[in-house]
Amino acid sequence: MNSQWKLVPVEPTETMVINGFESVPDECFTDEEVWEQYQEMSGCQQAAFRAKLCWAAMLDSSPAPDTLTAEPEESAGVDFGIDGRSVRVSQEAYSIFLAREAAAREKIEALQLRLNAADQRIDELTVPAGYCLMPTRLTAENGAKALLLGEFKLEVTSECPECRDQEEPSEGCEICDGEGEYGQQHMIPWDQIKFIYSEAVKGLAKKPNTPQ
Repeated sequence: MNSQWKLVPVEPTETMVINGFESVPDECFTDEEVWEQYQEMSGCQQAAFRAKLCWAAMLDSSPAPDTLTAEPEESAGVDFGIDGRSVRVSQEAYSIFLAREAAAREKIEALQLRLNAADQRIDELTVPAGYCLMPTRLTAENGAKALLLGEFKLEVTSECPECRDQEEPSEGCEICDGEGEYGQQHMIPWDQIKFIYSEAVKGLAKKPNTPQ
């Protein structure tokens, strides 16, 4: 008999049945990549996929033909409680259940760790009253330079050089217009704007999970 065929019992064994229905894709137990592919399938494709998985699982767990001729040994089995009822199952079936339960517990613990990490991240991103989310640095890439450059000017008042040596400012002076002093606006350099902002962030930024 070639590798495309396999001799299996007419009636499936308990192990074959258990492995067959345990092969159904499940969000908690199936590999993420396989689960995503399964979710993208149509209803008919999913049904065919489940059938193939069940068939393969039952074939893999079918006993060798030479073991079928031996008389089954008497087994006291294990009393297994489920849904408020007690069911007697074979030791083999019970062992399979325990292995599946352990795998499920590990999967749940891993999911819980991911949830805890996500909750912590959400806490870090929670913005308290009176605060807003801002970049830690001003850069051209985040649009700050185009927004702020040229917006801030400092007015400096100086004594008029034309009227300085006179007892009274000259009326109609082109520089001070008889005021004796004049004002000039100086644009605050971009590097100075960035420095002022960085100092404000350093002193006022709220650390994650600190009291409000």
